[in-house]
Amino acid sequence: MFLITLTGEQDAVSPVDGITIEINNYSTLDIPVKMQPGQVLKLDGKGNLQLFDKNWKLIETLDPGKIPLLDKGKNRIVVDAGFTTEGSSKLKIEVKTIGKAESITIK
Repeated sequence: MFLITLTGEQDAVSPVDGITIEINNYSTLDIPVKMQPGQVLKLDGKGNLQLFDKNWKLIETLDPGKIPLLDKGKNRIVVDAGFTTEGSSKLKIEVKTIGKAESITIK
């Protein structure tokens, strides 16, 4: 499961046009989504990929296609996004897995 939220300074957030998530230099998930500031993209444990507004009102349900799986132990996750303009945009990413909690390092 993951949550991706588009954040940044109030008037300087650039929309996102497409997100790609790569797992362990092998599997990729291409998400053709257009996100506006404050919106949240959620992939739940059942494989549902949904875009919500800042108040958690459903905007759109997307087809995620084949969802890459994480291996036990260390995993390398790379996220790429197409920001449409310059600004202070940030993607806040939360990944949740089943099992014992592990520490991660962001590089």
